[in-house]
Amino acid sequence: MALMTLKNVTKAFGRGDTAVNALTPTNLSLEAGEFLALTGPSGSGKTTLLTMMGALQTPTSGQILLDGRDIAQLPERQRSQLRFDEFGFILQASNLVPFLTVQEQLSLVDRLTHKKQPERQQQLLTSLGIWEQRNHYPSELSGGQRQRVAIARAFYHQPKMIFADEPTASLDAKRAVQVVQTMAQMAHDNQQAVVMITHDDRLLQYTDRVMVMTDGVLTEEKRVQQGA
Repeated sequence: MALMTLKNVTKAFGRGDTAVNALTPTNLSLEAGEFLALTGPSGSGKTTLLTMMGALQTPTSGQILLDGRDIAQLPERQRSQLRFDEFGFILQASNLVPFLTVQEQLSLVDRLTHKKQPERQQQLLTSLGIWEQRNHYPSELSGGQRQRVAIARAFYHQPKMIFADEPTASLDAKRAVQVVQTMAQMAHDNQQAVVMITHDDRLLQYTDRVMVMTDGVLTEEKRVQQGA
């Protein structure tokens, strides 16, 4: 069974003559450990799709199944718990807690999940090149460093799925490649599914599959081999 399956999912904003169809009937399956890229023009519906998969929005129609359970039909309290337990999010703005150091951002997750993972903290921050900044506050970091902390925080509690909206937008080309390679490695090693929106075609070779969105329609799928 696929980790997540979308069945005829649509999204419309507004009603009647003013309704805007942001997503036409969409079908998609995602396996555990799969790194999927979503690409396409700005305003084509990529973020709408991502937020519905992440239970941040509900579809107008259709089903979004996680391990066979339709998350679109869950009450908001259960959806909120699902987002915390099973999903990780990486947004263009890092959204870090300003009064917590890099390491404390992860320790906060420990307190909320009642776990302590000091070795994982070091391993994750080292793999993303920010272990030396572990005692720094967000204001003391560059934009790229803040984004890497956000990536570490999203992966830290080992959720089933990671949703990333332009996660490398604030990184230089070399660091963007390094970060995406690290994300791919973590997805494969830990059997976590990753859905990443990107406009950077150079990064697509490090993903397992590429879906192209145009005007709310998932119109193309092409396999990309690493190193191609």
